[in-house]
Amino acid sequence: MNLFGKKISQNNYPLFVAELSCSHGGSITQAKELIQAAKECGADAVKIQCYTADEMTINHRSYSGSYEVSNEFFVSKGLWKDRHLYDLYSKTGTPYAWIPELFQYAKTCDIPIFSSVFGANSLSVLENNGCPVYKIASFENEDHELIKKVVSTNKPVILSTGMLSEAGLYITKQLLNPNNAVLMHCVSAYPCPVLASNLYKIQIMRSFYPFFIGFSDHTIGKETAGIAVALGAKVIEKHLNLKGATTEDSEFSATPEEFKILKNWCYNVHDMVKHSASAEENSRQFKRSLYVVKNIKAGEQFTHENIRSIRPSYGLHPSKYSEVINKIAKEDIKIGTPLKVEHIDYEWRI
Repeated sequence: MNLFGKKISQNNYPLFVAELSCSHGGSITQAKELIQAAKECGADAVKIQCYTADEMTINHRSYSGSYEVSNEFFVSKGLWKDRHLYDLYSKTGTPYAWIPELFQYAKTCDIPIFSSVFGANSLSVLENNGCPVYKIASFENEDHELIKKVVSTNKPVILSTGMLSEAGLYITKQLLNPNNAVLMHCVSAYPCPVLASNLYKIQIMRSFYPFFIGFSDHTIGKETAGIAVALGAKVIEKHLNLKGATTEDSEFSATPEEFKILKNWCYNVHDMVKHSASAEENSRQFKRSLYVVKNIKAGEQFTHENIRSIRPSYGLHPSKYSEVINKIAKEDIKIGTPLKVEHIDYEWRI
């Protein structure tokens, strides 16, 4: 499978996506700075989130025109506790009017840009701007009508599996083309505690589903992503924010420097677990083998006193020791000679 102009395979390094989310802080200038930063810190692609508050939820107010804090449209726990969904999404979305300019700017920075899609409206806007890849977020991964619309574009799809049950994943995956989609293991907690990463699911997904598997990392630091790579994740997504910027997701976002460190760490992990030429070749000569440790005359028997298993490894393999004992020497053999098959009398040759 090709993604962002690069081939995904188990032998290749994973791809790295810089998720901008709401790190733009409501400023298109800051959004452009993030795109440039993503390029400079080594991201293979940059992702935005294209939506309006009306596409995500409804402006649910009481008849008095004010919010009822107790209603279900409020976030009750976590980083955005007591925030009303409509207000939150009004602040965090990437405005449709920015899309053409951001896509063009990414082109000048020579970095692929794509987007999460949340409904028919955002899909239409993104299609009109030539979005090359689509992301389905965890909260939309069972919106089968949306997934069908996205799949119908014939563009690659990256789907996060947060909060998706095994049964739900079974149904959702039927809608995707394994040759054109990546499933991202994801824990939808912001930030996600390292010990709640559930990385074992990467191996399960690799075993049971014919897709490349990635990891959407909401933890803080680089270690979790590295372990995900060791388990076979081929796409790593990490939120990116400018150093010192305070936005809705800055608590669990990486700075450009941290993103670069994370990528280098994951590259090292990939090299540690992949099959490679053995670094032990220079040491192999010092393994044990059979050597003559006393002078032996032709016709003399090999005994426990005149042959031994010692270092280095130029003689017969130590496993031949019991076969050689009591056999007859074919010729005179000096002490320190590596024992070879040709030293053994023809009738007793191994």
